[in-house]
Amino acid sequence: METGGFELWKDCMDGDLKAWGKMVKYCKQDVRLLEKVYKKLAPYAKSNFGLQAFFDIHVCGSCGSPKIQYRGYAYAKTRKYRRFQCTKCGTWGRDNKMV
Repeated sequence: METGGFELWKDCMDGDLKAWGKMVKYCKQDVRLLEKVYKKLAPYAKSNFGLQAFFDIHVCGSCGSPKIQYRGYAYAKTRKYRRFQCTKCGTWGRDNKMV
């Protein structure tokens, strides 16, 4: 989709409602396109990087499964995290938030 480049951004910053409409249309199209690219490339990725950011529940960072079991804690020098194991692929991981 042709946007006109930086001019579209400037028009949006100036409060042009027509420009905002075009920007919203562009962004929706961009997300749909990026989703198609992700789905095509996902099988080649070693992990589902960043999946946790998109879910309210914890998921496995390797296979994306929500089927995890908490098993003890992982310790860093000054922090303690809950550890989990994925019951689907067996991968171990830890929470992003400390306990």
